[in-house]
Amino acid sequence: SWPPGTTGAEPIVISDTLIDEGLSAFRDTFIHERVRALAFIPLERDRGVFGKLALYYAEPYTCGESELAVAKLIAGHVALAIERQRAQSSQAQSQEFDPAALHVAAIVESSDDAIVTKDLNGLITSWNKGAERIFGYTAAEIIGKPVATLAAPDVLNEMPGILDKIRRGERVDHYETRRRTKSGEIIHVSLTVSPVRDASGRVIGASKIARDISERKRIESERALLLSREQQARKTAELLNRVGPLLATELSLGKLVQSVTDVATELVGAEFGSFFHNVVNEGGESYMLYTLSGVPREAFEKFPMPRNTQLFGPTFNGEGIVRIDDVKLDPRYGKNPPHYGMPKGHLPVRSYLAAPVISRSGEVLGGLFFGHSMPSMFTEQHESILAGLAAQAAIAMDNARLFEQAQWAQKELKRSNEEQIGRAHV
Repeated sequence: SWPPGTTGAEPIVISDTLIDEGLSAFRDTFIHERVRALAFIPLERDRGVFGKLALYYAEPYTCGESELAVAKLIAGHVALAIERQRAQSSQAQSQEFDPAALHVAAIVESSDDAIVTKDLNGLITSWNKGAERIFGYTAAEIIGKPVATLAAPDVLNEMPGILDKIRRGERVDHYETRRRTKSGEIIHVSLTVSPVRDASGRVIGASKIARDISERKRIESERALLLSREQQARKTAELLNRVGPLLATELSLGKLVQSVTDVATELVGAEFGSFFHNVVNEGGESYMLYTLSGVPREAFEKFPMPRNTQLFGPTFNGEGIVRIDDVKLDPRYGKNPPHYGMPKGHLPVRSYLAAPVISRSGEVLGGLFFGHSMPSMFTEQHESILAGLAAQAAIAMDNARLFEQAQWAQKELKRSNEEQIGRAHV
């Protein structure tokens, strides 16, 4: 990269070895060795450049200024260490010196990532400061222990497969998985595992670089959750916007309450739903009707109308939405005779959701009730959906009642006029 003795040398960065024409002669080697980007950092002391620190990347990559600054700092330490070792070697020629092994030790110890080696039996043989920081074990505590000590309980079976690849001389790149720290915390890591060979080329172990990506995973999860909630809210708003006009144009009270029941049951994901509502006939008599969705009407014909019990009371009294994860565990359940719970033969209910339908005058027109045989099936999102739908249903029911009253009034007026005309002719 630089003639020996060059002073003031700067790093050389090659972003993509396969498109750099100056390196075309080495293209096959780069492909074979999976080298797509390079960075050369000069090793320089008083007498100028005497070597280089080379960084290799498996994908096209351009080092940033901060990364180069760190690499230059490491190179400075390595150069100083080599110079000192050379001075010592000149005093003791018998002392064997391996500057490359010293280039490697400095980087390993200064890395923020966990750099670990293990033998082919899966026993840990080396452990750097980054591994101590990420996993919590000191080198003295973990060296000689199985690498499976670090595996999360649900991914223990992946360890043998990784070792099998290493034995075949294969490399594992950027493998995302979970590991367990000394404190028992489960963290997300990205692993790169490479075979370690002896002088003859025989695979004798594995070198592993582990990067803690828990924060990245947390951010990704939160982002996905927010996106999901946003999409769900948008979908809910679109559904309610479509449902509202349909309900507003339905002037038959019977058809209206059935539509409300069907739509609400689908939107909250209930197995079955019902709408119990009060009606007043032409004679002024009040009585309760109901509609069902998700089950045949025969499923409820044997059971009496719900009463103002502790469980149903808040809905019929207009006190607000009630959501229960497991109705059988709720203190309000099973307190009222004669059944003390669900009557025999009643559909199984664990998750419970109910909302009053209240007119603009404050009158409780009825209640929407939903059930599911599994616990914890209804969420806050379902509450919001039901609140919006109940409000739209109340407006639509007010309009339908007014329409029916107007029709009844016109019918009465017509009948009265006909009677008066009949008396006049007599």
